[in-house]
Amino acid sequence: NNKISESDNVFLKKAEQMEVQRQNDVNKLNAKDTQLNNDIQNVNRTLTNEINKVKVDMGVADITVKNELTEYVEGELAEVNSQLEHIDNSRYYYNVSEFGAKGDGVTNDKQAIQDAINYCASNNKELVFDNNKTYLCYSLTVPPGIKINGNGATLKKPDLSKDPYNMSADTMKWIRLMSITHNDTEDSKNTIIENLNFDGNCWTMWQVSDGYSQEQASLLIANGDPSKPGRLNLYINNCSFVDNVSDGIHIVQNVKANISNCKSRDCFRGGLTITGGNSTITVDGFIFESPNTNDGIDVEIDSTGYGGSKISQITMSNIILDKDLDIAVTPGSAVTLNNVILKEGCFYLSNSGELYIANSVLKSTSSFSWRLVTEGAGKTHFSNVKFIGINDPASVNYGLVPIQFFYTTEGNCIFFDNCSFYNGKYGVSGGLSADTKIFFNNCYFDSSITSAAIGGPQDNVSFAPKELHINNCVFDNQGRYIQNPSIYEPYTIIYINNITVTNEKSTGMLVMHSKVFFNTMLTNGCNIALTTGGSPTLMGKRILYVDDDPNVLSYRGVKNCDIAILKSDNSQQWAYSHQKASSPWNHIWTPIQ
Repeated sequence: NNKISESDNVFLKKAEQMEVQRQNDVNKLNAKDTQLNNDIQNVNRTLTNEINKVKVDMGVADITVKNELTEYVEGELAEVNSQLEHIDNSRYYYNVSEFGAKGDGVTNDKQAIQDAINYCASNNKELVFDNNKTYLCYSLTVPPGIKINGNGATLKKPDLSKDPYNMSADTMKWIRLMSITHNDTEDSKNTIIENLNFDGNCWTMWQVSDGYSQEQASLLIANGDPSKPGRLNLYINNCSFVDNVSDGIHIVQNVKANISNCKSRDCFRGGLTITGGNSTITVDGFIFESPNTNDGIDVEIDSTGYGGSKISQITMSNIILDKDLDIAVTPGSAVTLNNVILKEGCFYLSNSGELYIANSVLKSTSSFSWRLVTEGAGKTHFSNVKFIGINDPASVNYGLVPIQFFYTTEGNCIFFDNCSFYNGKYGVSGGLSADTKIFFNNCYFDSSITSAAIGGPQDNVSFAPKELHINNCVFDNQGRYIQNPSIYEPYTIIYINNITVTNEKSTGMLVMHSKVFFNTMLTNGCNIALTTGGSPTLMGKRILYVDDDPNVLSYRGVKNCDIAILKSDNSQQWAYSHQKASSPWNHIWTPIQ
């Protein structure tokens, strides 16, 4: 047993040594494992840091790439935009349909057209409409400087009195179809409206019996700011204006307008109305038709332009009117009309400036009291104008050109050059003026003038200007060729030079207290061409062509003035000698040897 015990002890010691060695090995392994774990963690941290660093680097790279890409894209977009801008600049017009306008005559296209106008005006583009379409609209505002080509399209007012508008007449009175206003110290760029029709559609909202209830509702109104010197430059070409409660075109103040080849029909206040000063208006080609209203021309300067001016320069050529020609010329203004045809109706001319009418035919009723009102120092000139009356029972006391002298001053003149007069009781008649001189040069008075060629009653007032000059005129009218029964001073001075009286029904000349200067007057009338009343002063020479001895015919003559020549034998001549006291109808003519 002792041996076993010793052996066991040895074994146990050895076993303990082995356990210690194992534990040491385990500890070493644990230490190595810990180191390995630490190494792994360090590697992981390093890798993580590296990965994060790579991610950061990659992110920066993405940003750089993105920036580079953005710069590239923006460069490309800039180039595209530049090309688009070039394309847009090369495109000089836009169509209203591109802004949503339908032109179907049903849709209210007001906003779409206004958007198109605003865009084209801002970008210096022409605005066009589709050919022959009808666009319902109203209250369009057009900035100066735009060009609008209608291509035959029509702008038409909707019925504003009904749904969805439900406007009263007082509201509709101020609703224009198109307004153009300039507000600057400089003149505007050219504003051009062409090939466009304006339709006021008035018969659904107004009747003629309503009169001036909507007189401000123009189809097109144009004006400049009267507080600034800049004027609106406006061109209207090949446009029409129809069926309106007011004007077709209304030109107010500070406007330079050129209107050509236009037409109006049934515009109640006038197809063309001019009411403002500091304007220059040129019209070449305008037809005014009046099947239902008195469409025509109305010039009445009642609003002032820049500097308080009511002066305007107006020239109109190639005008045809059915009914109405109404022109008032303000002091300092000048109105020239050439090749005007008035088919019927009436003309009314008021002049205190300069009025010139040439190469025209004025055919009108004779029932209107005053046709020509001359004021101040106004100068009125008719050249190659044919005046034709229309048979009218109400015309019994009026002439083809009845003149009213209204506050005339020195320098007031009226000229009739190469004019002719047809179909009326009187040719030219009027009232009294101590300042006005009237000249008839190379004029003709037709046999259809039945009472007096020059002069005659006008509202029971005698025709008595300051001076009456009659040169190289032919009187074929019935009745008297001059009638000046004025009893008021100063008496008219009459100058007669080389006139011819051809109508056998002529009853001569009636003067009361005037001075009459004759220079070679010829008459083929059967009656002597002079009857007098009052105490006229007669001077000069008359030649009277007679059918027989003037003593047999009991012709009344003027001593030291009249010579009678036999028509059938010009060698037989007589000089007037005296009147027999026994009878006012017995006159002595002495043969000239």
